[in-house]
Amino acid sequence: MNYIKLYGIGKSFTNYAKLVLTENFENVQVLVDFLGSKHMAWPEEFDWSGESWEKKIYRYKYRGDSDFNEFPYELLVKVKLAYEKNELYYFVCVKHPLAWLISYGRSFGHHSPSEDQDWFTKMILYWNKRYTNWRELIESNPTRACIWQYESFLQEFYITLSWVADFYDLQLKGSFNPSNKVKVVGQNATKEQSLMIKKFDPNYYLECKYLDLFSKDDLELYIPLFDKSLLDFLGYDLSAV
Repeated sequence: MNYIKLYGIGKSFTNYAKLVLTENFENVQVLVDFLGSKHMAWPEEFDWSGESWEKKIYRYKYRGDSDFNEFPYELLVKVKLAYEKNELYYFVCVKHPLAWLISYGRSFGHHSPSEDQDWFTKMILYWNKRYTNWRELIESNPTRACIWQYESFLQEFYITLSWVADFYDLQLKGSFNPSNKVKVVGQNATKEQSLMIKKFDPNYYLECKYLDLFSKDDLELYIPLFDKSLLDFLGYDLSAV
């Protein structure tokens, strides 16, 4: 079994990534909130007792019993063994920072970058902090951790899928592409469930339509707040906006 720990800031396509990985590759188990929330920082050293994990529903007592049955004790043992053998892998999700800012704002009821400037400013600083941590994860584990851009899946799904297969040494089992079919919501959504969810337009991202939601003053305020070294590392050039 290949264990892949998923990371990504909220609204950065983590639910989509889980569905793509589980539906298209053999012998993959995606660790979402196991070992800590997918949205939290990489801890460098995992707490194998589970006591510090973000959500109580996923916590364990190390002797093998748990308050809930989301994860069997056997999984903890297997993941810990993979970690000790340097066979635990990491998949970090990222979306164009300005597209993410709009999506994240809407999820909290902040729809106007022009009117909620203090909130959006704080979220950019939060973005910088999280991706600085995940850059450290990747730099510390260059053969087992990688950043993946949402736009890459939307634009060249099958090519990107082959890159994922090569990087993690995975065997393809299918070619399920949700990009042009569904808007994936809910980290536990199955392929069948996702097909019942409303359709969306990938060109919103590919044609950068989200930029229409920013004024010129908004862009002049927000773009310099993003860490330029992080943008370069993640492959985004906001100077061209």
